[in-house]
Order: sequence, then C-alpha cells, then structure tokens
Amino acid sequence: MRGLLILIPAFPWVNPNLDVLLPALSANRVDFSVAALDFLRLADGVLEAPQAAGDFVALHEYRLVWVLGFGTRNNFLDKLQLLKLAAEQVRFVNSPDAFAYLHANIT
Repeated sequence: MRGLLILIPAFPWVNPNLDVLLPALSANRVDFSVAALDFLRLADGVLEAPQAAGDFVALHEYRLVWVLGFGTRNNFLDKLQLLKLAAEQVRFVNSPDAFAYLHANIT
C-alpha cells in the first residue's frame, strides 16, 4: 500500500500552499503522489484519478487521501458523490462530509 495521495483540482494548479507543502513532505521523506480531482473516474468499480503524466491511480491503494481544493463548480456534486462512495474503502484527511457541510465557500 502506498502512502499519501494528494488530490488537487487539476494540472497545473498554482497555489502557494502547495508550493510549501510538497517540498516539506519531500524533505521529511513522506511517500506521496499528486493526482487531479477534476478528472476522477469510476473504472470497474474502482475510483481513480490521473497523475500529471496521465496515468490513473486507484484511491484505495493509498493509506491516506488528502483533498486540496474543490476544483471546478460544474461537477462538484459528482466529485462529492464519488468521494463519498470511496469513503467506505479510503481513509481521508478531510472527509467528503466536511467539504459538503463545513466549508463556507459552497454555494
């Protein structure tokens, strides 16, 4: 099983927090990967997200998944539904419920 999967909205994603976070994880030898939240897919019952190179990774193969940002609004509810389905097999740093109920920017 792999370490941490960080889901960002899409590639490239410009965010000063990510510019600090990724080097800090590397410096502390944290095993992590980054994939795009906006392009989640369900393939044969497995929730997957693409990495920058275009290859898809299965969320359940990671010990922990950290969602950073909502991504585009037009498919937010679809992504939320997929993440909620995955919550039975995936351990999240920030749960899909937290995105739906605890964030002030959802309209």
